[in-house]
Amino acid sequence: MTRLLANAWTWVFRGLRTRNPALTAVGGALAAISWIRRSNRGRELLWAKTLAPGESYRVRLLGPEGEVESELDIGNPPGS
Repeated sequence: MTRLLANAWTWVFRGLRTRNPALTAVGGALAAISWIRRSNRGRELLWAKTLAPGESYRVRLLGPEGEVESELDIGNPPGS
């Protein structure tokens, strides 16, 4: 559990115990922000582009020696 999330839940429960709605709301907002930040781990968008009809890109995975290990053609086939 991250420090932000721990503090957020502490503030939520302290706000509930002392009947302080502002503290409860701030703690709840921080808990939500922390949850959103944690749920996006491991997913990264490196590059995005809309291709024109007939346009394509070739992605090459290079090995340790610099030779091409695999290729992937991405795009719209001509006439689609």
